[in-house]
Amino acid sequence: MTPPGPAARTLRILIRLFALNAVATGLACVVFGPELLSGGDSVIAPDLAQEFRFLSVWWLAVGVYLWMLAARAHTATAEFRMVCIVLFASGVARWVTFATHGWPAPLFVVVATIEIVAPAPLWWLQARVAARSAVRPEAMASTPSPGHADRSVS
Repeated sequence: MTPPGPAARTLRILIRLFALNAVATGLACVVFGPELLSGGDSVIAPDLAQEFRFLSVWWLAVGVYLWMLAARAHTATAEFRMVCIVLFASGVARWVTFATHGWPAPLFVVVATIEIVAPAPLWWLQARVAARSAVRPEAMASTPSPGHADRSVS
């Protein structure tokens, strides 16, 4: 069961947006290959082309995994935090590439910035949702509601 509330709903929506992006871009990269990014203007080495498609399948799988994780992100804290760490590390890797190989198209600078910036607020939001969903329904059932006296027999 997914927890109710606007924070939980926001978390699920954000995760699913990341998931849809990963599935769509992963699928496009598998189908069209690295020529999708180069515009077909450059010659791509076969080693690079096959590695690109291989990693694109993994990226597509990450999207499927994120979609499945969204519904249980409130209880899958360790998994969610690992996703955040990997997302951040991916952004760092992109920035290292910018420093060593030059600037890419502006879209990739935006993506790399999102990968660096997004994990911290996502981590915070998931922790907030997890803390709120930690109250067990059984504990709530045993607590008398306001205005009702405890009528247990001693």
